[in-house]
Amino acid sequence: MIDTGFTGSLTLTPDLTLELGLDIGEIRPMILADGSMVPFPHYYVDVIWDGNIRRVRASALDSFPTIGTSLLDGCELNIQFREGGRVLIQASA
Repeated sequence: MIDTGFTGSLTLTPDLTLELGLDIGEIRPMILADGSMVPFPHYYVDVIWDGNIRRVRASALDSFPTIGTSLLDGCELNIQFREGGRVLIQASA
């Protein structure tokens, strides 16, 4: 899922962080959509992004894994807003 309101890089479910064997990097507060600040565990993970390995901080949340705007920085995002619509992420020219 892509969340253009999320300024971080990536979220993963707690179960997925366990499955991947990730170690907690730090506990950091996050500001939620309602304005509240809640502490969440953060992990450092390597992702393959645009053919390159990139180390990013991932937050552990009880929701769907999410791509945030920090990971999208330098990319162009094109979304067809309809059921089954195409989502295209590509490097900006």
